[in-house]
Amino acid sequence: MFEDGVIALLGLLALFYLLGLPIMVVLLFGRTRELERKIGELGRAAVGQSTAETGGAREPAEAPAAPTEPETAPVEAAGPWEVHQPTEPKVAPEPPKTPGYVDRLFTFLQENWVYAISAVSLALAGVFLVQYGVENGLLPPAARVAAALLFGVALIAAGEWVRRRSGDEGETPTINLPSVFSGAGIVSLFGGTLAARVLYDLIGPGLAFAGFGAITLVALVLGWFYGPMLAAIGLIGGFAAPFILGGSSDTPEVLLLYFGLLALLGLGIDTVRRWAWVSVLTVVLAFAAGVLIWMADDPIAPWLTIYATALALFATLIPARSAWPDHGGRTILYSAFGRRKPGHPIFPVLLSAGTLAATTGVILFATMSAHRDFWLSFALLSALAAIFTIWSKKATGLQDLPLIPAIGALCLVGVFETNGSTLRAFRADRLPEAALPTDTFWLLGVAAAVTLVFAWRSGQSRLFRPLWAAAAVVFLPAMGLVLDFTWRPADVIGAYPWALQAIAVAAVMVFLAERFARADGPDRTRVSLATMSALATVAFTFSVLFTEHALTIAFVAVVLSAAALDRLFKLPLMEWFVLAGVAALSYRLVFDPGIPWLLLGSAFAPLFAQATATAACIAAFFLLRGMQRLKAQTALESAAWAFAGIFACTALAFAIDAVSPTVRMIDEHWGLGIYASVWIMLAAVQMWRLQAVPQFRWIRIGLAAVFCLTAIFALAALLIEENPFISPARVLGPPVLNTLIPAFLLPAVLIGLAAWRLGALPRTLRLGLGALALALASFWLFLTIRHVWQGAEGMRITRGYSQPELYTYTLTLLIVGGALFYQSLARHSDLLRRAGLAVIALAIAKVFLIDISGLTGLIRVFSLLALGLMLAGMAWIDRWARQRAGA
Repeated sequence: MFEDGVIALLGLLALFYLLGLPIMVVLLFGRTRELERKIGELGRAAVGQSTAETGGAREPAEAPAAPTEPETAPVEAAGPWEVHQPTEPKVAPEPPKTPGYVDRLFTFLQENWVYAISAVSLALAGVFLVQYGVENGLLPPAARVAAALLFGVALIAAGEWVRRRSGDEGETPTINLPSVFSGAGIVSLFGGTLAARVLYDLIGPGLAFAGFGAITLVALVLGWFYGPMLAAIGLIGGFAAPFILGGSSDTPEVLLLYFGLLALLGLGIDTVRRWAWVSVLTVVLAFAAGVLIWMADDPIAPWLTIYATALALFATLIPARSAWPDHGGRTILYSAFGRRKPGHPIFPVLLSAGTLAATTGVILFATMSAHRDFWLSFALLSALAAIFTIWSKKATGLQDLPLIPAIGALCLVGVFETNGSTLRAFRADRLPEAALPTDTFWLLGVAAAVTLVFAWRSGQSRLFRPLWAAAAVVFLPAMGLVLDFTWRPADVIGAYPWALQAIAVAAVMVFLAERFARADGPDRTRVSLATMSALATVAFTFSVLFTEHALTIAFVAVVLSAAALDRLFKLPLMEWFVLAGVAALSYRLVFDPGIPWLLLGSAFAPLFAQATATAACIAAFFLLRGMQRLKAQTALESAAWAFAGIFACTALAFAIDAVSPTVRMIDEHWGLGIYASVWIMLAAVQMWRLQAVPQFRWIRIGLAAVFCLTAIFALAALLIEENPFISPARVLGPPVLNTLIPAFLLPAVLIGLAAWRLGALPRTLRLGLGALALALASFWLFLTIRHVWQGAEGMRITRGYSQPELYTYTLTLLIVGGALFYQSLARHSDLLRRAGLAVIALAIAKVFLIDISGLTGLIRVFSLLALGLMLAGMAWIDRWARQRAGA
């Protein structure tokens, strides 16, 4: 008994020192500041009195003299050898920088560190009072809680008594003292109530909630009348109390309720006093405390998501003091990406955006970590998107905030649920008679509801109408794409049921297009967006049902339908869909399945798809004539030429393969030539589009460069690996009309056409292309002559040359050189004249270096005779042309 009494006495002494010493220090500090103030006032009064006395003994001042010109020192003229020193311009001083939030915090702590330490001491006194009783078992649990509550009430009463006598703000000597006492008392009340519920289970959840609510209400009212220190002490101490108390509980979710009431307290103080930092501190502490509790107890993840959602709603509603926010000013995206400098959004908008982003992140990571509660998280994110959309009707500053939870919902489905229990259950094996899972149906249904809210909002807004319409027509199809890429519903429920759901999405887009058309009249922006989305969804449905060339034909129908709808309803944005459709067709015909028919030697199925695509592009081009659709018309025209060329190359390849079947057409010289020709056409198409429509300049240049490199590699393989002159490649067909034409002449003609028609290319590049085309054509002519005289079996260089073959080369050089020389005179082209003379010089060199020694008999005679006659004829023609020009 004696020992218990001694311990109790020591506890009271400790309580006295814990409570009394900080109060005495603060009172002494306040008296010191009061004395300093009085001494300063006395000093200023003494200075003013002495000034008045000396001012009365002065003689009356004389009348001011007339102003005179200021005397200036004579300036010597600068000598001829002196250098003039320019005067430096005066730079206006920079305006003083306003201190930041961190600087203000440190300044406040430097001036008021005594109050801060006092508040911490008093708050810890109440918390440790409960903890001390727990560790030593001096008092029963009810008495410990009662002591903490009484201690808190006493501190609040002391603070209120000081405030009523001297105040809490301004120049009063007791500044911040009431906040110190009352703030510590609030922390003690929170700690006592929290211990009664979490540590001792003395009260039920309802009574605990009522207690927390009452304390929060008291703290809120006090915060409206006290200085800012009360808010800081109450918030920091309140959020820290559970972690200082420690212990464990079977109902940790009560702590989230407790933290939510504290968040209401901080935001409620700010909504009256307009201390922005209080709201920031509240939100940061609320999220930090909730995440820490979740990390210590993972099963409360669903409660954490609800708690985070409530914080987002609180941070938006409470500063507005209304159930319908009225945040004005700039939006976040416009302030960040606007071309002009619009300034920053107002603080309530920033607070709401930051809290909503944090809420979305907490929901995503809590769901990913727990691998459960997917449906709750998806519902919360969808609800946030819908709620903020409705709220933005009167709040211009919140127009872009619904994008945050909407994007979060897409990320939840496509990224954060890749290993979740919901997706595993969706993909689990089932008996054939088992019902199909309906997860995708409900996900698309919720997304459709959010889409309808977006569409409703677009009808209520004038300034942001296109943006809301774009969100409406993108969100639901985007959800379908995410599901298709990550969940693979077609593999689980079947292609046909999944295609039906995709068609339902397209039906929603058609419904929106009809509503927009009825409401907007001549303005076709929203109608265009909805129609584009519907057509894109139909194309996606085709991709689910069809494969290979059937899918290409389906895309052809979609592109042609887009052009027809644009012609019928005047939908200006449909031009971009046509561009996208042409790009999709190009991808299908070139890449997937595309050109692999050359690699694998497939059947004739590509021919129908290529012919259909060509015809559709031509038809769409004529549908859009006269409608100011330059970009779409250019794309359709160039695509029609490209697809027609691909069709011709494909038909030629299959025709050759039908005559002489091969395992892989790409392993033959003619297959490589056709393959290179396709890529040459595609590169030329990109440069033609760039020449007509300069948009997407670097993308088109990059694609053209890639296509050119592919063609160069194919030509290199042709000249090195499958060249009939140096390899055992087999030339098919009769003389002249053989496989050397698609191998060498076709690429040469296409390169020459590109150099001729693409006038926007640099002159040097065009000359280079022309030289390359001429080289390939010359090599084709050389191989053709050799094939005429040597046959398919004698094409290799190891077979040597026959005398008729050498003579034919000479005649060919003379004919080509003479033709070029004649054309140079007819067109007055110096370039053609030089080319002709170069060919003639080559013929002369061949005759004197090869033919004289290599030919025999009459063939050598005819070779020299042909050379002499050609040179004589050229000289006569040249003189005749000169005389005619002189006359």
